[in-house]
Amino acid sequence: GNVSKVLTDNGLLMIVLPNLASRTDRFFGFWSHTFHQADHLFFYDQNTLSRLLESNGFDVIATRSKEHLHHPITSLQCALGRFIKAEGTKGTAGDQAAQGTQQRSTLRWIRLAKKNLPYWLALLLSPLLWPYACIIDKKCKGHELTMFARKRQP
Repeated sequence: GNVSKVLTDNGLLMIVLPNLASRTDRFFGFWSHTFHQADHLFFYDQNTLSRLLESNGFDVIATRSKEHLHHPITSLQCALGRFIKAEGTKGTAGDQAAQGTQQRSTLRWIRLAKKNLPYWLALLLSPLLWPYACIIDKKCKGHELTMFARKRQP
């Protein structure tokens, strides 16, 4: 509704959002980091987004997907982090308190490494990840979905 009002007739719209049909996200399921980011409120695949745009007066003119090289690593990191968190809740309160002191001292370093690790690993593993990303992108199953649509004339 609102986007259509702002665009002139034949106006071009570009939408970039997480792809619900992403092969990597489907592999990791709910454990993928995509589903745990505060700015990802709604999820669409190519078909649902196309139908939504067409029912609101747009003609889809192009669709692309992009599997960023760090995405599989970030998803694995998130899945492992959630698994470790779930496993870490086991044990007695005394065990957890003793582990807490040791964990606090290393937690600072882990947080720092955690931020940049997927990007460094993606760079190191790029000869392996790049062919995977190219294959996934050709099938429009990459993590990032980009759709171009033109507003229909009345």
